[in-house]
Amino acid sequence: MQYALNPYVFNDDALQQIWPFLKYYDPSLFKHDYIAQYYLDCMPLGYKGLYILVAKVMDPRVFSKVMIYPLYLFFVMIMARMARRLAGEIGMWACIFLLMSMVMTMGRMTGGLPRTFAFPLISLMLMCLLEKRPWLLALTVVMGSLFYPVAAVIGGVSLACWLLLLDRRNRDLDEACWGLRKRIILVGATGILTVACVSPTLNAASQYGNKIDAQAVKDFPELTVGGRYNLIDSYPFEPLWRSVARPCVNFPMRQGKPWPILGTWGKDTLIYKQITLSHCLLWTFWGVGLLLCLVRAWRDPVYCRLVMYVFICMVLYVVSRAIYPTLYMPARYTEYMLVILLMLMVFLAPVSIGHWIAIHFKHKCLSVSVTIVLCVSGVLSQVNRGDAKSGYKVIDIYTHPVMNVLGNLEPDVMIAGWFLNPIQAVPYLHERSVLVSYELHQLFHRFYALEMRARTLAVIDAYYAQSVEDVKRLRDKMGVTHLLIQRSHFKHTARYFWPYHIYIYERFKQTKMPTLLAGPLKTAFVYEDEHFILLDLRQIQ
Repeated sequence: MQYALNPYVFNDDALQQIWPFLKYYDPSLFKHDYIAQYYLDCMPLGYKGLYILVAKVMDPRVFSKVMIYPLYLFFVMIMARMARRLAGEIGMWACIFLLMSMVMTMGRMTGGLPRTFAFPLISLMLMCLLEKRPWLLALTVVMGSLFYPVAAVIGGVSLACWLLLLDRRNRDLDEACWGLRKRIILVGATGILTVACVSPTLNAASQYGNKIDAQAVKDFPELTVGGRYNLIDSYPFEPLWRSVARPCVNFPMRQGKPWPILGTWGKDTLIYKQITLSHCLLWTFWGVGLLLCLVRAWRDPVYCRLVMYVFICMVLYVVSRAIYPTLYMPARYTEYMLVILLMLMVFLAPVSIGHWIAIHFKHKCLSVSVTIVLCVSGVLSQVNRGDAKSGYKVIDIYTHPVMNVLGNLEPDVMIAGWFLNPIQAVPYLHERSVLVSYELHQLFHRFYALEMRARTLAVIDAYYAQSVEDVKRLRDKMGVTHLLIQRSHFKHTARYFWPYHIYIYERFKQTKMPTLLAGPLKTAFVYEDEHFILLDLRQIQ
């Protein structure tokens, strides 16, 4: 909460998806901004509509920070309800306490982005399966298509498999009320409504070209490992087993300082981490809990539907990987589901041990005591080990004086600079358009990706200019009014993702920009300090 109140602290991805709504908050902003319009056209219909309505009465940046707390409370309530059903009252309270100290869940919801709705929607869908509520599941699928389409795919397939593929015992519905015809109608109507909700976004996004599929990756090396996206979202995507292993490994490992080290593991692409006593305890609980879940699935319809839900998410990962990018990023189909599953399974083992003691030793007090001790130990292994930032980034450069100078420029300026901080925060913090930045450089649609490539190369050419003409081309061809220069980038090569670093290095070796700044470009200075120089390109003759 303390970070959410600071306007200079925010989630990285808010630099992509929140600032475009400022045009509805202040109509003078971003009137003809190509990037802002791209993001607005690609956003889910319900999410976009919500922010447009909110922007009429309040700053969307403020709303993006406020909205996560009621959603997180809703998510905790759903998880508590499912935990109570699977692990009883003690397991429910243990789950609540663990959730309130988790970094992974709050970190993914921070920012007020479409993914903020992922945990609430995906957990609600699982709850509908466990509690046999097909109408609510169908409604949640439609809501997913409006706010987070990945959830709609998961929920829609789950609804169809539950109502049409599971046998009568595991379907566990009143057959008099839920005949085959009614089930087919519900699944079909849900599918039609879902497609209707997603279609406007797909149609609007189509103007930016076809989606970049696996066959087109050779033309867009930015999509491969070392490029624009992190390892799990880079082509070719990691196999299913690794996608499943990562949340299991990282779930107890993002909790601040580790306990005494027992050993090390995962130095490869799973990312090196320290294994501690708390990790071993939680992994033991998970292993026993998952085993119990699989055993009970053979005789208990509730656990059968739970296993079905997990299996569907894994199948969707494989399918999404094979037909990328039709179903978006493959990892989104496993990372949320697995965290929810692990949260539910971690206390199933302690509760089951307690039940076993009660049955075999006929000692209820001992049973309850053992259950409480084991659950509390699981909670204490993680509690107070979270990070108060929980998805927020604290970056000092955002408060540098040059940022205020940029914010005081006319609303219709176009600013260029090196693609990382501070330039990528300018639209969000100071409501001015930038030509291109790291956060805005996306690779989903061909025309947009090619436009970002052209803008990137133009900035590199002007930044490491060999003549004044290189800088003037940025102004004349790209419409840039101001160029922000960082002095340190002429002492060592500035960095960017693959494959641009090769071109950057060649330009760096040949640049005459320091000489130009001391000579013909001097008259274009509007701000200068020991770190930055701001040029008004309109002043260059």
